[in-house]
Amino acid sequence: MLFRSTQNDEGGWRYQPRPADADASVTAAMLIALRGLHNSGFAVSADAVDRAVAYLGTLQNEDGGFRYLSPGGPSGPPRTAAALFALLAARAAGPATDRGFAWLDDHPIVIGSTDGYAMYGLAHAAAAHWLRGTDSWETWHADAVGPLLDAQQAEIGRAHV
Repeated sequence: MLFRSTQNDEGGWRYQPRPADADASVTAAMLIALRGLHNSGFAVSADAVDRAVAYLGTLQNEDGGFRYLSPGGPSGPPRTAAALFALLAARAAGPATDRGFAWLDDHPIVIGSTDGYAMYGLAHAAAAHWLRGTDSWETWHADAVGPLLDAQQAEIGRAHV
């Protein structure tokens, strides 16, 4: 399968379908896609999943958040949310995901943030909290829905001017 031949030696994927390098966002997307394939009855290599989970683990910083690339870098809320969703989809919940959720709680995704990935992060945060369970989802949803509705109403208001 193509996903195995494009997975790099570290266990991740990047934007081009070749095993040269990897990053958090594409690897997270691939793990989510592999879960979808598995859930649809397709054979998915457990080794490929395990290697991708391990790669995402190497991207977790000491503070609990996730960075974009292996060499290093700061934790970011959108990529942390994506990594958490992917890890939970891969059934890899544990202390690392608990640390990631704690970091994300302390560094919430802000709509309109300057990094440009707020909606990407919010979509992944919603899915991660949903997979994590009722209390996590309800708390996150209660905090997120107000700002989302406010942003939507502001956008609607600008469209009618």
